[in-house]
Parts: sequence; C-alpha cells; structure tokens
Amino acid sequence: MNTNFIINNYLNIIFVIVFTFLFLAISQSKWNFNPDISPPKLLQQVTLETMENMDPVNSFCQSFLGDAGNLESACNRLTEESCSKTSCCVYTDANKCVAGSNHGPTFKSDKDGNTIKNSFFYHLGEQN
Repeated sequence: MNTNFIINNYLNIIFVIVFTFLFLAISQSKWNFNPDISPPKLLQQVTLETMENMDPVNSFCQSFLGDAGNLESACNRLTEESCSKTSCCVYTDANKCVAGSNHGPTFKSDKDGNTIKNSFFYHLGEQN
C-alpha cells in the first residue's frame, strides 16, 4: 500500500522535496531580502520667518534700504494712494511716484543729466 501511494504521488513528493531544499538554501544564504534603509541625507536647510508684527509700509522701505536705484523703480510702480503711505517715496507735481523723503525726491536729475524741477511734492500725503 505504501508503494502505491509513492507511485501515485511521486510528482507531488518531488515538488515538496525540491521546494523544501530551495527554501533551506535561500534562508541559509547571505542574501538579504530586508536591506537596511539608510537615514535620509539633509540636502538643504531652510529658515522660515513669520510675518508677525510686520508693518507693510515700513517693510517696503526696509527692503530697499541702501539701494536707491531699485527703490526708484519700485516707487515708479506705486499708485498715488500707495505712494502717499510710504516714507521713502514722494508723489511729484508731474503725477509720478519717485524715491524720496520729506526733503524731496532723491534724484534731482534724469538719466540724461537734465535737472528735474518740482514745484511741489507730496510726502506721506502732505504737500511740501
């Protein structure tokens, strides 16, 4: 009776023996199926600053501190209302916002060297 079982199931028996042998060979080998994951590498550090207690009018002027040329370009893009709220821009009688202070426009001549005459200007909304 035992021989009939072996003869009838020889393919299954061979399959189990081969599978068991392969399983034991793989489990005893140096293959690592669970490799260690290396810690992530820091590529760049970014500092985020909050905008708490920041006055937009003063921050506009502070961002151009010491850079009168770029301040002039930035003031030129402001509306009359925005220009009258900044301490670093003045609104001239030529209906143009330019870099300046309570003493008047910063630049007294144009790019060609011609003197710019302003009979009056507005600084912080007040005519000077």
